[in-house]
Amino acid sequence: MQMSSIQKAWWEEADWKEIGFGIKSLVMTIDPILAERMFAGNVTNRKEKKSGQTRYADDMGTGSWIVNGEPIIFADSGRLLNGQNRLRACMQSGASFPTVVTFGVKERAIEVMDSGIPRKIADALQIRGEKHSSTLSAAASWLWRWENGVMGCANLSPSLAQFNALFTKNAGLRATAEWSVINAKELFGGPAINAMLRYLTDQVDPEGSAEFWRGMTSGAGLQEGSPILVLRNQLKNTGLRGLPVRGLMVAILTIKAWNAFKIGTRPKVFRWLTTEEFPKVFGGPEPLQAKEVA
Repeated sequence: MQMSSIQKAWWEEADWKEIGFGIKSLVMTIDPILAERMFAGNVTNRKEKKSGQTRYADDMGTGSWIVNGEPIIFADSGRLLNGQNRLRACMQSGASFPTVVTFGVKERAIEVMDSGIPRKIADALQIRGEKHSSTLSAAASWLWRWENGVMGCANLSPSLAQFNALFTKNAGLRATAEWSVINAKELFGGPAINAMLRYLTDQVDPEGSAEFWRGMTSGAGLQEGSPILVLRNQLKNTGLRGLPVRGLMVAILTIKAWNAFKIGTRPKVFRWLTTEEFPKVFGGPEPLQAKEVA
């Protein structure tokens, strides 16, 4: 592969250290101009991950980027093998970031890069010693999507830095995550979405929230027409029909039931049309309007 003399300059000017097998490496700070020069070597690669680029750009722009030792990798021809999303994020954010850069890897190695098991936020929480790490991570992802107005985008999730910032402000998720795991068999849609919903209602009215969720888990003492009973039966019947009780629909119907519970209305059924805005939690802060995060 022929590379231009302009593009060659970036690696010819670097103070490389030989690490074996013809491979060179160093730690360097990449600014948007250098990122663009490096990105010119992105001849063929896998499809870019826009959502990942957005997370990286946010971490770079806020100074939350962590040097984790994973290098940006180039072949000895100058071809970019790994790191396209980081370089793109640098150009998008306009911020510099430090990283390891490796040069001289064989081009065919691109086919086996990133083929291991990636670490997830749940793994980071487990390493920290957090209980119910999977539920806590998923609940935080739901809360992040709620706060950013992208509840319907299940493919979007926060970066570790974004999670840490969110978790610092919302440490009460620990308690609702544990509660939801304990009561998982009595809840619909999985513990994570219910942990997030319980957290939201707890912020509005702790006593009312306790009553609402006590009714949701036990069903005891609920009178005909109670919005809690209507919701329980609706979700239960959905499950009995073999239809998946998905987290998003659970969130929509639960918020509608909570609002009816707080206002004092007695609907016979809860519905949501795709033309409707996502429901707001009565008495709580409004989430952002739906926006493009990816």
